[in-house]
Amino acid sequence: LINPNYVWYCRWRETINFLTIFDIVAAPYRMAFSQLETDSIEIFLLALDALFFINIIITFFVPIEHDQSLVFERKRIAKKYLRRNFWLDILGTIPFPVIVGEIVGSNYNDILNLFHLTRLTRTYRMCLFFDSLQENSRVSFVNLTLSKVLLLLLIAGHFSACFFWYIARLENFSDDSWVIQTDPALLAAPAFEQYVTSVYWSFTTASTVGYGDISP
Repeated sequence: LINPNYVWYCRWRETINFLTIFDIVAAPYRMAFSQLETDSIEIFLLALDALFFINIIITFFVPIEHDQSLVFERKRIAKKYLRRNFWLDILGTIPFPVIVGEIVGSNYNDILNLFHLTRLTRTYRMCLFFDSLQENSRVSFVNLTLSKVLLLLLIAGHFSACFFWYIARLENFSDDSWVIQTDPALLAAPAFEQYVTSVYWSFTTASTVGYGDISP
């Protein structure tokens, strides 16, 4: 079994947490702007899935905590992991857009992009991470709470921005869509400019200072 206090495992866990944050940000972005992806990006994301799959295997060999002590029985470790988190990890690791895309073809790309959101099932890892920080006496409870609220606001704005653009894509950027109504040149603009425009709407609407100047 793997001692959870091993330095290499702590570094590995930190890496997985960082990649989970990356996935939380990247999943809705890929859903909205996936038509701009290249083969190199696809290879990178498949490599990312491979790392998450390796982490699934490693998890079966990491002792679990029970009543403030570590449990080293493999059967109990596997039973607890298989009860819920294993399925969340598997669901978030399988490249559904690639698999389903090979089955149904490229005619349903806009709908297939929704499968990118299955990667968000790993979000529970961030909840566990913040729970561990909350139990750490060296971490200020006030600073931790403020960080969680700020992170939640940023993620909510990011999700809103991505869905805002995705809705326009589903409408095939019709003349009535917000993209054409705002600036038709956005269709030929770089992805970053498209994203920033969507983020602008998201945060100005949430803060009620710009509501109405852009609408879906």
